[in-house]
Amino acid sequence: MGVGRVHYAFTGSFRTHPGRGGEFATRLAEGAPALRAAGCLTYLVAQAAADPDLVVVFEVWPSKQEHDDSLQRPEVQAAIAALRPLLTGEFSGRELGLVGGLGLPADG
Repeated sequence: MGVGRVHYAFTGSFRTHPGRGGEFATRLAEGAPALRAAGCLTYLVAQAAADPDLVVVFEVWPSKQEHDDSLQRPEVQAAIAALRPLLTGEFSGRELGLVGGLGLPADG
């Protein structure tokens, strides 16, 4: 079953300094209410099972513009600055086109 409305999705992975993955993941997850207030529809944070210092996020937004705008919010900028010391600088990200599945935002 396909998605009736086009949403913007993004996934990113972050490498933390050894032993810091749990702290980083927890702190990212604590930011979910601020992202919801910014318009984020889905925000998931996970640690790789075989490599807990690799943290992956998955986000769904109504549009790319709303995602990009959220990155300029003062509270998001402050969170990024506070979390940066936990990271090695190794990052990868991808924009995704949603096709279908479970847990996708409903049309509205």
